[in-house]
Amino acid sequence: METLDTLKLLSQLVRRLRSEFRVGEWSRKPIEILRIELSAHTRQASCDWLIRPVDSWDQSMPEPARSRLQSQQVLHDALAMRRMIFRRFSELRSIELRAFRDAPGGQQELVLAGTVHRADDVPESVPSLAMRAHLSGFQFMQVDGVLSALPYEGMPYSHRA
Repeated sequence: METLDTLKLLSQLVRRLRSEFRVGEWSRKPIEILRIELSAHTRQASCDWLIRPVDSWDQSMPEPARSRLQSQQVLHDALAMRRMIFRRFSELRSIELRAFRDAPGGQQELVLAGTVHRADDVPESVPSLAMRAHLSGFQFMQVDGVLSALPYEGMPYSHRA
């Protein structure tokens, strides 16, 4: 019975993610989920995603500006995903969230990671998106508003189907 409950929750989570993340704040592209795990037993979830590409309307912008917009989208998506999953699944205590971007050679590189906890709720009144993300438990590195790759040993997504 526990397996069926977990499958039902996982199905709900996938449908909700697809629905809520069809378009972004700065990109009209849908978010691409790479991996989702849900454990009703431990009351934890994990989700990896591929960050959204820069909107096609922004292609004429200089590269630094496009990269800053994309980085803003990643932080916004991470906070929104955290909020949505905890709101939808009140029994969860923590969520491991990781965002990857395409890198040379068909690999993906990690740009944001964090195990966020329900108790670590950060008020929306914190004006900086980056500060809200840090206070929520996300780790990332930014240089001039652009996310840098984080050290990561695994290469779980070396190709796409």
